[in-house]
This record gives sequence, C-alpha cells and structure tokens, in this order.
Amino acid sequence: AWLLLGSAGNSLQKVTAGSWQDRDNDQPSLEVGRVSLVAGQVGHRHSNDSPDEWFDATINLVIAEGDQICTGEDGRIEIQTDHGRTVRISRNSYLQFVSLSPASSRVSLMSGTASFQLVSVDSAGSARNKAEPSAESGSEGLVFEVNTPAVAITFRQPGNYRINVNDDGGAEVIVREGKAEVYRKEIGNIIVQEGSRFVIDGIDTTRFAVQHAEEADEWDRWNGRRGMETGFRAEENVRR
Repeated sequence: AWLLLGSAGNSLQKVTAGSWQDRDNDQPSLEVGRVSLVAGQVGHRHSNDSPDEWFDATINLVIAEGDQICTGEDGRIEIQTDHGRTVRISRNSYLQFVSLSPASSRVSLMSGTASFQLVSVDSAGSARNKAEPSAESGSEGLVFEVNTPAVAITFRQPGNYRINVNDDGGAEVIVREGKAEVYRKEIGNIIVQEGSRFVIDGIDTTRFAVQHAEEADEWDRWNGRRGMETGFRAEENVRR
C-alpha cells in the first residue's frame, strides 16, 4: 500500500505490503474502466479503501466511481473505458473519478496533468449545468466534465484535450482536437476552440486568457503515439 504525503497528492510512500489481490473481495461490482498501461510510481485507491492507504496500480485494474489515482515523480497511467474514453495521467498528479456512466462522466483533477481522448460526447451538455446531466444525453452521447480548483471544463466535441493544474490551483486547458467549454461563476462560460488554450492564474483571480496553443511537448507526443496505437480517430466521430 502507499501513503499519500501532502495535500497536493504529489508524494507517495510505501508503508505496508498490499496489492490489488488483497482487495479482490471488495472490488466494485460495476466495471467502468480498466488500466491499460502503467509505468513508474502510481498509487490507486477505491472509494471503500482506508483514506490513509494507497495500493499499487496494475494492468487490468478495475476503475470505478470514487476511485483515485496518484502518480509519483516517474509515474504515468492510461485508463480505457467503454464508449471510447481514454484518460492518461502524467507524473506528480492527483485525479479522482467522481462519476462514470454511459450518460455522464465527471473527474476531478486537483493537481498535475491529464489528457483525455474521446470518440463520443453529447454537445448539449454544459459545465454550467454540471449538477444536471443533459436530457439529450444517454444513447445520443456522453457528457464528460473535468473539475479543477479554479474552473470546470466540459468537452463539447470528440477530440484530444489536455488539462494542467498548477501548485497554486491555476489551470490550463489545451484543445488539440475538438472544442471545450470552461466555466467559472465570476467569468461565465468560455469556449475554447481547436488549436487554442485557456489559462487562468489561480483560484483567487478572474484573470484569464485564451491563446493559441503552444507546440506539442514530450507528453503530447507520447499521447499521440498511444492514440495511434489504440486506433483513436476523433475526426470520424464528431457529432454535427
């Protein structure tokens, strides 16, 4: 098992001999996703696990609502779910799967970097309506939202997205493919088009900017390679 050190979730320390097999009897009955790649130091915790312990994430680990992922300095993990959703989490990151279902998925990224590849979404969904999933969702598509300390993000089209959360809670939303909607009460709803990025300085400010996205870095290139390996094709699934 792993012990989380620090509120940001960026440090893990092994404290007891634990593994996924130790929890076979307690694993969730509803399977919503599985780990398809893991490298380096990656901790995992089910919603019914002790709040003080983290377990090693392993290939084919079942991911369900309430599960949390925490990566160390050299950690990264890929999680694939039904309906063409892929979540990749970079090093020094902390993410929770708040809810996962065919109609509506919500994750919380409290620190670090995560990328999301989606082949189906419901464009009627909106971050400003995050308490009530769209009535037009369900079989027509999927509402996918990401909460950060500063803003809430809804992916409005199938595509390739990246979110960075800084130590001060500030967020960067990068749209490589698709379209995203960013919401914060003080600034309203901001649309971020393909090839653009949204940046907000922190949780106690309303200063933000929408700019041209910077060139891809090593993390983006790795995501692109993984997308090609898994057959990701967002442009073939855009809901018009």
